[in-house]
Amino acid sequence: MPMILRSGTAEDAGACAGVWERALLDRDGEAPNDLEHVRRRLGAGQGRLRLALDDDRDLLGFAFVLRAGADALLSHLAVAPEAQRRGIAAELVRDAAAHARTLRAPRLLLEVRTGNAAARRLYARSGFRVLQQPRPHPLGGQPLQLLGLDLA
Repeated sequence: MPMILRSGTAEDAGACAGVWERALLDRDGEAPNDLEHVRRRLGAGQGRLRLALDDDRDLLGFAFVLRAGADALLSHLAVAPEAQRRGIAAELVRDAAAHARTLRAPRLLLEVRTGNAAARRLYARSGFRVLQQPRPHPLGGQPLQLLGLDLA
């Protein structure tokens, strides 16, 4: 599937939050309870929002990276359910790591739910390693585990 990556703006935050909602509904069977927080965070302009678009400029997925001290944090990554398992998430992760390198961050961090097997496989293939034991998710559900990709 041909894909275009481009930078997102505050105007894209609503569409990205919609992809986030659909992806989590597909994965968990229920809508996320932090949707408005996600929309505000993506639209606040305090990180780098990247969009994956198809040839018709329809949104397939997105990644949001921001600074976390000296490191970079892949705060949000989602791919629309109908576009999953086509390499889009892997391309967004590669793009996020490249951006983190431009920030001279020593690591790209992320948190993943322990039960999200597909994401865990993607991150392992991308070179991420476990940094901490799982901790409870602040909104409930499956625990989160901190992973890191060394960039040096």
